[in-house]
This record gives sequence, structure tokens and C-alpha cells, in this order.
Amino acid sequence: MKSKSLIILFCLMLITIFLSADVIWDNFYNPFGATGLYVSPHMTICADGSFALTGHYVIEDYWGAYIEHYGYVINISPAGELLWAKKDTLSFMGWNSSKSIIETSDGGLINGSGYLIKRDSNGNRLWSQNLDYSISTMCYSHDGNIILSGSTPSGNGLFRKIDHDGNELFENDINCAQGISIKRIIPTSDGGYAMTGTIHHPEGYGFDIFICKTNAAGDTLWTYNKDGCGETDYGRWILENSDNKLLIVGGILPEPITTRGYLALFDLDGNNIWEEIVGDENIWYEHFYAIDIPDDESFLMSTMYRFYKCDYDYNNIEWICEDPSGYFQLLSEGFIFYIGGIDGVHMVKTDNNIVSIEENIISANKNYLECYPNPFNPEITISLNIGKNITNSHINIYNSKGQRVKQYKVIKKSDSIIWSGIDESGANVSSGVYFVTLNSNNKTLAFKKITMIK
Repeated sequence: MKSKSLIILFCLMLITIFLSADVIWDNFYNPFGATGLYVSPHMTICADGSFALTGHYVIEDYWGAYIEHYGYVINISPAGELLWAKKDTLSFMGWNSSKSIIETSDGGLINGSGYLIKRDSNGNRLWSQNLDYSISTMCYSHDGNIILSGSTPSGNGLFRKIDHDGNELFENDINCAQGISIKRIIPTSDGGYAMTGTIHHPEGYGFDIFICKTNAAGDTLWTYNKDGCGETDYGRWILENSDNKLLIVGGILPEPITTRGYLALFDLDGNNIWEEIVGDENIWYEHFYAIDIPDDESFLMSTMYRFYKCDYDYNNIEWICEDPSGYFQLLSEGFIFYIGGIDGVHMVKTDNNIVSIEENIISANKNYLECYPNPFNPEITISLNIGKNITNSHINIYNSKGQRVKQYKVIKKSDSIIWSGIDESGANVSSGVYFVTLNSNNKTLAFKKITMIK
């Protein structure tokens, strides 16, 4: 019930927390009369500019028992009109959920999870298949076919290629005695594939983060596992940025307190460029989604309660939104945001200006806070520049556990503060990662990550 409540909250808040960007259209869709529609992050943008979304919907009775629980596909025009909506009812399967969708070369759509359904561009069903494995993600292969990934009954990581008519061309599943489940797969610029998900912990309990790179045939080139100390480590999302680096996003339990966000950047040869375990009351904890913004050389990150922008080195964090905003994709002109909940699927299309939200967020295109040198030893200069209407401002410095170690009152609108690694009690802090925030009247204006070395 907790996750359902959060999804409902996301849907209700999506537009109330929205951008100062021009909203081109803002629509709810509930074609099945459902009490809840849930969208996976695998929405596809079709060749004609329309949006095809998949997930599952539920209709419940008074006691919360399912009357219906089916996967679905809905097709939305570029102007936001509902073109068609179809249920994934199947003669060989009862209640089901759809986890991925992809457009075919003839303008049709294939979606599913433990099954596959192909429909034409008007939503007419062409064929369906009952599968003996579970699909979580699909992508195009380098030869124009389709790669399926997820998990097999034997615990291997699924890697299959099919053509656009559903015929299997080859299989090369990732063998592992521990058990692997792939959550996201992408084609990479070197002709291979990259994926992330979960792998069973070698001692037999819980899950670790799993990252894998293969060649075009699915042969494993390298893998990387990340273990926290609990049972909730997982890779949710992977992308290749404009610098041909792989960003992995997920969650990890590094200590027995709460799941935190896991972020890592790798090159295509498997070299780890940086790795961060993040989480505090500012950027929040679990990270579950991201997109690349090549023009800014930045990532747009989504956490459970936050939505923020950072550069490729994760050194320049700038707030976009302090509330949940669902999933999003970059369009040729603007953005599309989408989420599912009790009121149906909520979609909002905006222009390119995703710079400020309500009155408590500052433009992401303006620099209010600079920290140098970074890394530093023994001291760092924190320079700030704030607008004339901003009052009651403070610089706060937090350690990696989210504990505030130092606070400075801001006296001037343009000022510099030198921090020499001393906390409020006058003691020297240890080396490591710290976070500097500029706050005004309980609102976060800017945010920087710094590293102290000794």
C-alpha cells in the first residue's frame, strides 16, 4: 500500500509542482475506468511523433480485491489526444502486467513481460505469444532487430534477439549460478550492449547491483557488482551520455539505516570514473531514473522526492524541483513528463525551459554558489551571489550522513567564506565528501559537492 500511495501522490502533485516552463498541454487519461494505472519508464516515442505508454491498470472492489489487473498500451498524439487504448487480455494468461514497449519497423508496437503482443499502428492486435521467461526491457539491436532482456526461470540474465514479427533469432543468456534480473538494457556506441539490474548476493540472501557490458552477440565483456550491507541493492536505469560514458542509477543500502541513491559512471571498457552513494534531506535517497541533456553536458536525475540537474562529473548540482515529477523524456522541442496513479495516466508536454519551479526554486541556469579548490586541503573558498529579494540566507555544510557540521550566516549578497574543515564545536572534520547548500527561509537555492583530502 505504501508504494501505491506514493504513486498516487506523484500523480496528484505532478502539475502542482511543475515548471515555470510553458505547458503546451496537460492531460489525464483513464480509458479503462481503472482505480489505478501504472506507467513503466519504457514509454516509446513513435516515428509519427505520438507517444505509446505501457504498464498495468487495476480495478478493485470495496475490499481491495482485484476485479481486473491487466497490462495495457495507450497511444497519445503529439497534440495530447488519446488515439487508442488496448487491454492485454490473453486466453493463455490471467492477470498480467506489461513492463516494456517498442515500435516495430512497420509502425506497429510490441509490448509485454511474460508475454508479447504485437499491434498495428491503429491498435489492432496482430499476434500474441506466451513466453517461458520474463521481459523487463527491450531495445533495438544494431542490425535493426529487437533485443529482449530480463530474467529466465533458471535465474540467468535474459538476452534474446527477435525480429519485428516475434521470431527468435538467437539466445545468449547471461549465465550465473547466483541469479540475475536485468532491469534496463541499451545499445552502445561501440556496437555492443550495456545493462543493469540485480544479482543475488553470493552468500544467498538479498541482492547486489549488477552492471554488464556485452558485444553485439551478447558475449559478456565485463561485469561489475556493487554490494551494500543489506537486501535492497539494485540497478534501475542505465544510459550512455554524449561523452560515450555509462551512467548507472539505482539504490543501495550501505548501512542499516535507509536505502540511499547509487550513481556511477563507467567508460565502455568497464573503468569506473566515479561512484557515489548519496542521500540526505536535500537530494533525498533512492534514485530511479535519469536522462542525458547533451547540450548542457548534464544529467536530469529523478529520486523519490527530488528532481535535479547535475553535470557529467556530479560536481555541479542544481535544483529543478523539490517534489516528485514521475518520468520524463527529452523531445526535439521540449520535454514530455508522465506518471500513473489513481486518476489515470498524467502527461504534460512543455517547452525547453525547465529552469524554475514555483517560488521556492531558483533558476538552474544561474550560478549562486561556487566552491574552490575542489578537492581541497586544508581550506576551501565558498563564494556566493544571491538576488536582492533573497533574505535570511545561510551556508550549510553537511557530511555524507546528512549531518550538518557547519553553518554560516550570509551577510552580503555577494560574499566569500573560507572553510578550513572545522565543525561547530571547533574540531577538525575527517576527510571525505561534504555537501554545501545555500538556503533562504528553508528553501534550497544552490547545492555543491566538495571533497576534503588529507
